Amino acid sequence: MKELKFRAWNKIRKVMSYDVTLYANGWVDCVFEDGSEDKYPPKIAKEILVIMQYIGLKDKNGKEIYEGDIDNCDEELMYVIYKDGSFGLKFLNPVQGEENYFDDFINWDVLEIIGNVYENEELISA
Repeated sequence: MKELKFRAWNKIRKVMSYDVTLYANGWVDCVFEDGSEDKYPPKIAKEILVIMQYIGLKDKNGKEIYEGDIDNCDEELMYVIYKDGSFGLKFLNPVQGEENYFDDFINWDVLEIIGNVYENEELISA
């Protein structure tokens, strides 16, 4: 059974928490790298947090892979998404008319995560 973990991007503070607890009543608890801790009621959490799930796998360097992570796949930037009940990859800048999403036969352990769509905006605009 894969490990169920989450991270959260705080859109206001512009900081990522890798220590996230989701409660059945909708509350979210985030502990940030600086040691600060924020607790959010459901309505506020939905407005200011982007919650991403760990996919249960690691890249070729042993780094945990989460939704929103960016991979430089054969010089083509792709990011991890959850769609139709599974995790897959989507081109950051798809060529018009090309397939934009892949979920079959991804060899996750050869990917190299180079950042994520929230903390590394310079990769998105490249």
